[in-house]
Amino acid sequence: MAARRKFFFVAWWIASGLAPALVAQQSPLAPARPTAARILLLPRRIVSGERATLAVLDVNGRLAPGVTIRFSNGDHLSTDATGRALFVAPLNPGVIFGSIEGRPGRVSSMILTPTEASAPSMETELEPGPAKLTVSCAKRDAPEFSVVFVELELAADASPLRRGEHRTLTVRVHGTSEKISLEARNLAPDVAELEGGNPLRRLSSGGDQENVAPFEVVGKKNGTFLISIRLVSALGRPEGH
Repeated sequence: MAARRKFFFVAWWIASGLAPALVAQQSPLAPARPTAARILLLPRRIVSGERATLAVLDVNGRLAPGVTIRFSNGDHLSTDATGRALFVAPLNPGVIFGSIEGRPGRVSSMILTPTEASAPSMETELEPGPAKLTVSCAKRDAPEFSVVFVELELAADASPLRRGEHRTLTVRVHGTSEKISLEARNLAPDVAELEGGNPLRRLSSGGDQENVAPFEVVGKKNGTFLISIRLVSALGRPEGH
């Protein structure tokens, strides 16, 4: 059965964000080995001096025990038998980065003071499309600027992939008729092949009626697959059209 998922992104001069991931489900498997760790799940905000929990997943979405996580402040810890780890947030507020030992890339988390964490916040819900924003702080106003809110709708068959099977992942863009640049990254290359390269950049079709971008995957063996798709800057020439 086809799975439809919606994700919201903000596209401005340079658009980027965390990628929606499509994960096919299958029966539970044995615990992942530490060397298979690929994805670090770290809270976006933590409060200084308070406890927080992180988790590590492999390419199949399984929790990975025994994985060492290193932080930019010099701290390090390992996930327990459940693939999770409890830690105390550093006392100094600001941004801290965590990374999986032996793997490239890092994930950021904002350390808040208890006062900042308890402060009330205001959120405004907007429909996809262009909007004008103004920002003010300490009685100073910044010039008004335009932002385009883009909704990405991912439609694909989420069942387990079979060897030799071709499958199309379709991203529908709402909120703009302009062509936008998307990047697909294959996080399980041993299970599936992303046709056109890995990573693969492609422009959406553009248009008022339907603005879409298709990505093709081919099964290399039976199992789950993980494809990450995100907005990227259109400054570079995309690999596909």
